[in-house]
Amino acid sequence: MGKKGLKTIFFLFLSGLIFAQNKTSVMKAPELLQTVLDSLSLKYPDVIKSPEKYKFKLVFTQINRSKTQVAIETVSFREDQKEYLYPASIVKLPAALIALEELNEVRKKSPNASINNTIKFFQKKGCLPTANQIKIGNRMYPTSLDVLIKMMLAVSDNDAYNRVFDFCGQQRINSRIKELGFKEGKIIRKFVLNCNLNQNRISDSLVMFGKRGERVYTRGTIINNDSISVDSTYKLGLQYEGFNKQIINKPFDFSKQNNLDLLDIHKTLAGLIFPKSNSNYKFNITEEQRKYILQNLGRYPDEYGLAYNSLEFFPTYKKYLLFGRDPKLNYLNDSLNRFRSLNIVGVSFGCVIDCAYLIDFQTGKEFLLTVGMYANQDEVINDAKYDYDSLAYPFMKDAGRLFMNLLPENPEAIPYLENFGKEMDFRK
Repeated sequence: MGKKGLKTIFFLFLSGLIFAQNKTSVMKAPELLQTVLDSLSLKYPDVIKSPEKYKFKLVFTQINRSKTQVAIETVSFREDQKEYLYPASIVKLPAALIALEELNEVRKKSPNASINNTIKFFQKKGCLPTANQIKIGNRMYPTSLDVLIKMMLAVSDNDAYNRVFDFCGQQRINSRIKELGFKEGKIIRKFVLNCNLNQNRISDSLVMFGKRGERVYTRGTIINNDSISVDSTYKLGLQYEGFNKQIINKPFDFSKQNNLDLLDIHKTLAGLIFPKSNSNYKFNITEEQRKYILQNLGRYPDEYGLAYNSLEFFPTYKKYLLFGRDPKLNYLNDSLNRFRSLNIVGVSFGCVIDCAYLIDFQTGKEFLLTVGMYANQDEVINDAKYDYDSLAYPFMKDAGRLFMNLLPENPEAIPYLENFGKEMDFRK
């Protein structure tokens, strides 16, 4: 396969010193990416040879770590192509980070406010009903930022995201991602049916309560009056299913939906992994909050202490890169326990995205990988007939494993990764 579409984004040495790799056989990031694409083309020739049809994009960060220094190089395949992929739940990672930033601002005025405070949301003009509890399995939990963020990152819960969205407000979320430099990024929608764009501008009032039921913070209804950009190129499919299953013979218009570029979500995760890098996005959160997000990105559903059904929410429920979506895999098994995926995924309307920091504790291998694709052979949107199981999930599993297998072992990184795994409580 040719090199058309490959692009080196940045090469960076941390700690201010160059780490000289002694292994002469180690492939550089562009060569490694090309080798992976060539291998994938044997099993998935249509995707690799006609990537525009599948809107296939990939971003890869190679990590070379010594005992004291680390060098990272990021390369991509077609990430700069202006092809719309519906971001779905990957917006939950920046939303969670902005919620922590907002909490830190609240604490400046209300020092007793915390991530564990129960929050009561009141419905006045917006889409969400009044509530101070949220359901997980057969149990009700007090609505707190801690529970909401864990639900978002554990099983990609939409109700939790909706509440976090309203805690921040549409204006705060979008002004922040603009400040950070997200390319064409916009997070303007909650995941609520029959909630129009103007209603999404409204975040109703809320109250945070302390341990004894006292009010520690009160906020009134906020409305975003900023203009919202509309891009007519945000379209998918050739047809879509409308009301009463009626087929509409034109592409589905996503111009008033969320948008998040693959490189933006990749740089968001990279900023959490490498907080000293100035090439990635960094949010105004504490070191404790950074580790909190990383831990919750890496946990399996039954490690959150929440009432998730293990049959429905199996360990690899949302760990597509490296693992696919195999409900039979058990993370206590040695072959799985040696790996971890700290990731965020998005799946909807035939679009599948996984952004992950992948670790092999046994060999010292580590890298960041973001893959996005459109798996919808019939080109009908909203008919619930997508090629997730037959194409997207196997493709992502194979992509992750190819990178992992091709990377050289790095014994010097093992102590760091082991300490990281123990700190995150990943090593069983």
